[in-house]
Amino acid sequence: MNSKGDVGELNTKSASRSTIIVLTGTMLGMLIVPYITIHTFTIQPSSSSSSATF
Repeated sequence: MNSKGDVGELNTKSASRSTIIVLTGTMLGMLIVPYITIHTFTIQPSSSSSSATF
């Protein structure tokens, strides 16, 4: 029985999973943030509030 090898293997698998999750989240963030930014700043103000006549 090699208990150190088993623990090392578990640590390696856990680290690999963590890396994949972080990279997936980063890629999704890179895709979502520009979409939100573009759609947030392209909303035009209404014409009644932009010009006031006295």
